[in-house]
Amino acid sequence: MKKDFNETLSKQLRELYAHYYKQSRGIDEIYDLIQEKPESINILSETFPWSMFYELPYRIFLAICILELGLTQEVKEIAASDNQMQASLEHMKKLDETDEEYEELSEEGKAFRFSLVIASFKQFSSMAIHSRPLSKLIEQVREGNDNALFDAVLVDQSVLATPTVARRIQTAQLTRDGDFMDLLSKAIKGSRPKRQKRDNSLDDLRYMMEVMDEEIGLNKLTHNELYDILAEDLELYDKSLDGFIKIIQRRNKRHRT
Repeated sequence: MKKDFNETLSKQLRELYAHYYKQSRGIDEIYDLIQEKPESINILSETFPWSMFYELPYRIFLAICILELGLTQEVKEIAASDNQMQASLEHMKKLDETDEEYEELSEEGKAFRFSLVIASFKQFSSMAIHSRPLSKLIEQVREGNDNALFDAVLVDQSVLATPTVARRIQTAQLTRDGDFMDLLSKAIKGSRPKRQKRDNSLDDLRYMMEVMDEEIGLNKLTHNELYDILAEDLELYDKSLDGFIKIIQRRNKRHRT
């Protein structure tokens, strides 16, 4: 029974990862489009900055995505399903149909959809890099966590436009907090203290760990089972089990802070 469960889970995760891989590379297409047609970026003046989405709790952000993409009925069906991951996979094709709907939107609607898409990409990137979406990092900034602020800037510099980050910068300016400003400057330039350096090749692995935790809970599988699925089956990690376990431990530590 356990073997059958793991085989089914592996199959579902392969499909899910294939969809994630396709969608995550879509941001490059957007950047290419803007390079070819710089005027296309003017549409953003029709709506608020996408960084404002990060001020919302992540579940509220997801709810907005669901409503905007017209997936309310699909989500209800997924919630009622005995196998929610499989139901999610079956409904994912709906996401590929939104390109046709986009052309029918008003200019304001297109701008809102465009901002939402960019914010979604950045939220996913943050999960891959820091094991937490940007919404969670901004929440931690409000709680006084400067490291979360620097982590957020490394993912998307537009977080500087959020009220939460702006207030922290104001405080640092008024108190002449040079150390904070130095670290913020480094984050904006894309650098970080040596202890925070990461391996970019592990981003997909970290993202899939978050997906598995959300869907079934990482603690429901042993380290060996996780290694078999993520390293051996999905081929997201090519080193030893010991190294894999350390990645899980660092991930769990990030979630506790």
